Amino acid sequence: MQNVQDFKLQNLEVDNSMPISQEKSSDILAYAKRLRPVSAQEKRVVPLPTVKLDHTTPLPGIPSFLVLTTSFCLFVKKQISHLGGSTGFDLATPVGRLHVEGNTEIENGFLQNYVMCELAPAGLKGLVVLIDVYRMLSLKRDQSQSIEVTVKQLLQRMGKGEHASDRHEQAYLLNTILYLSRTTVTSISSQQIHSAPLLVLENMQADKRGNIWLSYHLSVEFFNAIYGHESHMFLLPTSRIVKYHSSQDYHTLLLTFFLGNRLVQGTCSLYFVTLCIESGLLSYEQILPGEKNRLRNVQSVIFTLLELESDGFICLESHPDLDIIYAVNYLEETSDRREKLYSHIILQRLEAHILALQGLSKSNLKAQRREALQHLLIVDTTYEDRAEEFPEWGTRITIHPGTLFLEKQDKLSSNVSRQFQARS
Repeated sequence: MQNVQDFKLQNLEVDNSMPISQEKSSDILAYAKRLRPVSAQEKRVVPLPTVKLDHTTPLPGIPSFLVLTTSFCLFVKKQISHLGGSTGFDLATPVGRLHVEGNTEIENGFLQNYVMCELAPAGLKGLVVLIDVYRMLSLKRDQSQSIEVTVKQLLQRMGKGEHASDRHEQAYLLNTILYLSRTTVTSISSQQIHSAPLLVLENMQADKRGNIWLSYHLSVEFFNAIYGHESHMFLLPTSRIVKYHSSQDYHTLLLTFFLGNRLVQGTCSLYFVTLCIESGLLSYEQILPGEKNRLRNVQSVIFTLLELESDGFICLESHPDLDIIYAVNYLEETSDRREKLYSHIILQRLEAHILALQGLSKSNLKAQRREALQHLLIVDTTYEDRAEEFPEWGTRITIHPGTLFLEKQDKLSSNVSRQFQARS
């Protein structure tokens, strides 16, 4: 595991030795519309249907994809340091490193501006839709064949409706696509690797009506993770992901991607501090004693765990600190919220704690919760590499795939297996 304290020290100031021109930094849309027309014969643009409520999208459940998705977290001060003789730059995330480099100087300007100003959890929604649309349009094709789609169609699939033609929506999605097609994973924890970009962007062209056409496919590693004979993938509820509010629901976005990836291999067990940092939810500095809003930030993460568990995405084992926090929160909730968030399985696990706590005063309940929250955070991050636990410091949280996760995973695995046989 990458040492989180080392990661903290690696966050450098942005290198401004190569200033970005106004054209390069602000308007990828105008740049795209100046590209040569698709053809003399205009292509028909058929609106893509919006995502249905029960629709799911398979995503690569491999370490390189986790490194890529954690680069969208909010707290990381992106490390941008130009390499000798190169116009690309590097990024450090809690679980690995990436290299970003465009094919032209203009692309590098767009990419640096995107990373400095726009790279955020909202980009994960675009990532999901890109893979979802690729899967929808590429059935029975091989990995090297690209699909053709417009930026507007992608935004329609995302549920943007009339806003699919909005300039800022199209520009943001184009920048995200460029980032996903020009970013390679160079290390996972401390292991050096070279993983190709998620997307192979073959073409970006404009037609006479101003529609921007994209031609892309998944690179081999990520394609095989989803469609290969021995696939490694996890499912996300597409409709829920695209409807999340990027600033209000970013905890849910990041934790869903992180745990989905980890649970592909089955049950995972990790300290709460590791969960917060490696998922990109909190920085190392944010969990230090004395940090402003420290316990409030931790409560947000715990509430997100509860939501994912009540949805059946995950299933937690009993944990001495987490169960107390859950139980106190339960006693403070309204009856409607209790019914919505606390499933029968969760209540069975909390029953003893709820009975023991329900007679206490509000101040005593808060004191019990505060003590449990503080105990969750008293862990040196280097302890994750040790097999033994030290109860006085805290214990690991064991997370199993939830029933919904397993049901949809089994169903999709069967479908993909049939598709693989058809492709073969």
